[in-house]
Amino acid sequence: MLRYIVLLLLTWESQAFMTPTKQHIPMYQMNSLKASSSSSSSSSSLSSESINSFLEEMHNSGYEFRVVVVGNGAILESTEVLGPVMKSSTSPKTGAELITFASSDSSFEFHVNLDKIKNVSFVESSRSMPNGEEKVLRICRLINSEGASACSLILTDSSSDSLEWFGQMKKKFGEELASSQ
Repeated sequence: MLRYIVLLLLTWESQAFMTPTKQHIPMYQMNSLKASSSSSSSSSSLSSESINSFLEEMHNSGYEFRVVVVGNGAILESTEVLGPVMKSSTSPKTGAELITFASSDSSFEFHVNLDKIKNVSFVESSRSMPNGEEKVLRICRLINSEGASACSLILTDSSSDSLEWFGQMKKKFGEELASSQ
């Protein structure tokens, strides 16, 4: 199963995750591939350092995320804390910079190819549940250069602490980071 995670993240073209039953409302765009030079908001370059910093914040949060990867003919979903292991490495085959999150026994590994992530966005999306209640999904999406979702990390905790953390992540990383590539 772990090899499939690597294959999905490193080789398959991803598609957007789930079609919402209600209007999909982007709450935060960490990066825009077509950043406006006249933008009044602060902007920085989206580099492997800023993606690494973002992923480190996700790891340090200790929250569980529903990791969703939609590939060409397969969907992988797993609910995990991103860690306790987080390490960076260079792929011996491609030379790509990778961040790996793993469980202590390596039964779960999640690899992010930093060279392929061009955009990160925070999204809140409402879903109607079978019992008629509305559920708000708080999603961190890693977007590739084609604009497709490489993966979605859905915050599973809906406590006030996790909602505050999600808001702080949006605030910390600013409204927009322009792609440096």
